[in-house]
Amino acid sequence: MRSAVSASDIWSVLHGVICVHKPRDVSLTSLKKILVSAICSDANECIPPPRIPTIELPIVEPHPKSQALVIVGMRKQLDYSSHPLVVGQPFRKEDIRIEEMHYLGPASSGVCRRYNSFRTFSSHPLVVGQPFRKEDIRIEEMHYLGPASSGVCLFGINDGCEQLEGLRERAWINEYRLLGQLGRETHKNEIRGKVVVKREYDGVTRYRMQKLLSRVQAQYKRLAFELANVDLQSQEAFELACKGLPRAKILGTPIVYGISLNSFKAPHFSLTLNCVSETDSFLRDFIREIAISLGTTASCRRLLCSRIGPFDAEHSLLDKHFTLSNIFTNMRLCRGIIEKDAVDSDANIVQNKPHIAINEVIEDQLIEVLNEEPSEEVVDDCLRIAWGREYTQV
Repeated sequence: MRSAVSASDIWSVLHGVICVHKPRDVSLTSLKKILVSAICSDANECIPPPRIPTIELPIVEPHPKSQALVIVGMRKQLDYSSHPLVVGQPFRKEDIRIEEMHYLGPASSGVCRRYNSFRTFSSHPLVVGQPFRKEDIRIEEMHYLGPASSGVCLFGINDGCEQLEGLRERAWINEYRLLGQLGRETHKNEIRGKVVVKREYDGVTRYRMQKLLSRVQAQYKRLAFELANVDLQSQEAFELACKGLPRAKILGTPIVYGISLNSFKAPHFSLTLNCVSETDSFLRDFIREIAISLGTTASCRRLLCSRIGPFDAEHSLLDKHFTLSNIFTNMRLCRGIIEKDAVDSDANIVQNKPHIAINEVIEDQLIEVLNEEPSEEVVDDCLRIAWGREYTQV
């Protein structure tokens, strides 16, 4: 950030939801710490440094031969000449002159007024510290992803944390890409877990797995109508099926709306799942249950969240781009996507969200954030040639 702004200006806009890409082998706790550290460091750089009075004091050293004290230079240090521990209280008894107008005896009484004035150091940087500290920023994730998982994540910052519960109630369809390996089972189905079981997988073919996935998808489709309290033989079920799949009335039960087998080359295979109310452990267990139904076992080797409702990888912010300007820009982008989704969504139908281009939400990519100085306009030379041009001055 080039220009200096006040801390209140930054706090006023530091509220909302941001979309971040989580790398592999990085926990959500570590990712949140990295994000908060980037916010605090950039925000503190935007705040103008406090003006602390300094004085120059001579550097006195003895002469090597005569041992006489000689001034060899000057050094700057903080000016504590007005500190109360140095000069004492601003008002002392011997500095005040007072006389009575009329004499009153010791048994008389009257009104007395006492003045005390002290210099305040409440805003001194050595007392209050930096304007932005990590413990002052509240951040929460929308969905949990394990340390070995990666992909798109949504975080709420400060007041944006209150929006996460409303976003969960929208029951967005999330897309995951899973890479499994047949013939091995890990401890608690963890991606980085120790292999505890090994089995043969010679009888597993692409046709058998594709057929099983079709049956599983049909069962989940039936489950979706049951959780929506809709009779499959009713007219309402027919009308909902024409529009899409029904939205579950009771959230919390994982529902898989779409399964596709991307590749199969034993022992490795890849799946794409479109699901709602899923968890990280449910997706890892899903790979194992599919393999058990085929007479073997399997484990998840990679888990990637490629989409959360209307948010995909194009809207996410990489950890190397964690700057205050990029965070505010991404926060504005997420606000526009959420508002656009609220207008287009249906309360009874769950459907895949179309891709929302960034230009549809934010028309101008060069957004001025916190009065950042605009770059100078460069006039292109339409007659510029690759090897340069020399102009002769007349």
